[in-house]
Amino acid sequence: MAAAPPLTVLAPESAPRREPRLIAAGTTPLHRLDGELTVEVIDSVADLASRADDWDDLARAASEPNVFFERWFLAPALNAFPTGRPLAILLVHRGSRRKDVAPGLVGLFPCEQVRGRFGTRFLRTFGHDYCFLRSPLIRAGHEADVWRTVLDWADRSAFDVLDLPAIRGEGAQAQALVQALHERRALSLVSDMHVRALLPHDESAEAAIERALSSKQRHEYQRQFRRLGEQGAVEFRRLRDESEFSEWLEAFLCLEAQGWKGEAQTALSQSTWSRDFFQQAAGDAFARGQLQMLGLWCGGRPIAMKVNFLSGRGSFAFKIAYDESFARFSPGVQLELENIRLLHDAGLGWMDSCAAPEHPMINRLWAGRTIVQHLLVSLGSVRGNFAVGMRPVRRAWRRWRRPSAARPETHRVTASETSS
Repeated sequence: MAAAPPLTVLAPESAPRREPRLIAAGTTPLHRLDGELTVEVIDSVADLASRADDWDDLARAASEPNVFFERWFLAPALNAFPTGRPLAILLVHRGSRRKDVAPGLVGLFPCEQVRGRFGTRFLRTFGHDYCFLRSPLIRAGHEADVWRTVLDWADRSAFDVLDLPAIRGEGAQAQALVQALHERRALSLVSDMHVRALLPHDESAEAAIERALSSKQRHEYQRQFRRLGEQGAVEFRRLRDESEFSEWLEAFLCLEAQGWKGEAQTALSQSTWSRDFFQQAAGDAFARGQLQMLGLWCGGRPIAMKVNFLSGRGSFAFKIAYDESFARFSPGVQLELENIRLLHDAGLGWMDSCAAPEHPMINRLWAGRTIVQHLLVSLGSVRGNFAVGMRPVRRAWRRWRRPSAARPETHRVTASETSS
């Protein structure tokens, strides 16, 4: 068999490199971006940084927010968690038929190139341990055209499979993708699918809590909160002042490291690169008004802390930590109840839990659900069709050989842990 060609990605000749200009969010009607779509390919973080203004504008105008692919989060992640595989960050630009309207960035797909069995070439969206959603950023109103353009580009660039882990299985983007796949008659496979907790703002905070918990459960948590007061002065706090940022961040990292995550060596402070990544991302988010930190203090020290990232009217629960020596008072649940109240007070529309699908506490407290799936799409080659078409056969064979593999894995989940 001849050696497979090297993994080199070039923009097609029909997509000349151009320097897009900033289009201020909310000032340019979407219908004016109605011209040709082109794909620009970037393979380094440094080159991506030069598109900062357009990137930020796209994030503000995205039909579905995703903080994990916004500039302040993705850029440090690309530096902190290199996969060793070539990057292919796709920037989809769109022009306008009007000369007075500049081209705009309408899609951003951070991807890596992966070599599979038999030389199969996968284009997979980038991810890491702290990336809980990999849906691309697509400007509202352009979803279908952007998906068609990316699929056509990946096909022309000799990729066999478009690999889309951890994307939303519902909403405008998902519908547009289904339409684009139907038009191509593409062979696709939902390799994995689950629901995870989502907190919608469709009722008052107290109504949401009453619906989630029985009267007996609410009284028990209230009793625990009163008993906690016997240990020292109790108060909920929020990070507001820039002068307190470093103190809050260090307190959270220490609190997380003291718990089971520290024992399992999965706490953010366990490695220099994960600690530096979190400090940089959180610092940039705070400067942009996209960081929300809240905590439960007892006797002058934090016993539970939570980190949320905001985007538009939505939010993402990133991490939570609590002092296990106070477990009998359910500090994590107490803080989560305060988080529900804060969601409503802050005027946010929803919060994604970013939690494991079988999370006992968060699934009980949060009434909403969102679909997250892993989609594989063959781009039409023999190798692509084989890789996607044979995946269920290989999975069934493995489960037949090892019946225990068919049983769902169990995860260690504490009463206060909300992140995957």
